[in-house]
Amino acid sequence: MDKTIKEQILKVRDTALCNMFDLGMVKAIAAELDCPELVTFIDINTDDYVHFILHGDE
Repeated sequence: MDKTIKEQILKVRDTALCNMFDLGMVKAIAAELDCPELVTFIDINTDDYVHFILHGDE
């Protein structure tokens, strides 16, 4: 996972608007925050996204 994706995940998390496991809402917020890379990443690499949320690493 590259630095951009990590930054975008943290940007969405910092809004505190949703549970980070609610992937549909995370993607909607990411789209609103102009984070299209994160939306695509979640669609393609869901397991890696969840792993990062749970463990904070790659």
